[in-house]
Amino acid sequence: NNTTAAAITQTIVLEKLNVRTNCSDKDTVDVSINPSPPNLIEGDTTFACSGSAGSIGEPGDLATYSYRWTPNLDISNDTVPTAIFVIQNATQQLVTRRYQLLKTNRLTGCTTLITVYAGIQPLPINDLAPRAQLCSDAVAILGTDSVDRYAYEWSPTTYLSNRNTARVSFRKSIPDGSNFTIDTVVLNVIDRITGCQKKDTVFVTTNSKPIADAGRDTAICSGDSITLGNAVGTTDRI
Repeated sequence: NNTTAAAITQTIVLEKLNVRTNCSDKDTVDVSINPSPPNLIEGDTTFACSGSAGSIGEPGDLATYSYRWTPNLDISNDTVPTAIFVIQNATQQLVTRRYQLLKTNRLTGCTTLITVYAGIQPLPINDLAPRAQLCSDAVAILGTDSVDRYAYEWSPTTYLSNRNTARVSFRKSIPDGSNFTIDTVVLNVIDRITGCQKKDTVFVTTNSKPIADAGRDTAICSGDSITLGNAVGTTDRI
């Protein structure tokens, strides 16, 4: 077994003896023991967030060695020393995948089988209601339940009560009778431990208040009738 970085030569002697005549002869053969390709990353684990890129492998020397990754699932190239992986993790637990790299010396044919791991961190939970609706000057509550290990970032913050809480108040004022507006609000949730993050979006519709006009003050006689208001397209309540 050659554990060095260079070839080792051993001389083997064969002696052949004739047991009847007691005559003998000797011959020698030199055996060169080439080293296996070096393995400096055995057992290493590279962590990445679900759906994000990570890399496994070593800097490598393509002139000296050839490489083959197995399995070749979710990696960019299975014949390079450093492979890029993108793996989805739909759970809320760490998912680990084992990869093996067969490293072959192009000159000697000697091989080394290297085992490494890709650790796929889950994304934080971020599940906003897709839409919210409110009247001008009213308040809508946006957000999700707070988790201690998560950080929260809302944007834009123009009509929000806070930027860095799990739940925020949205309040917007628009002119009466001006129809409606739609604002796109994004919440980015960041896992403080893994650094993984996930964005979600809510579309907030702010409806204008109708313009109520009951007309001028007036007086009528008992038993007479009068028409009040002049709104068109809305329902008035008195």
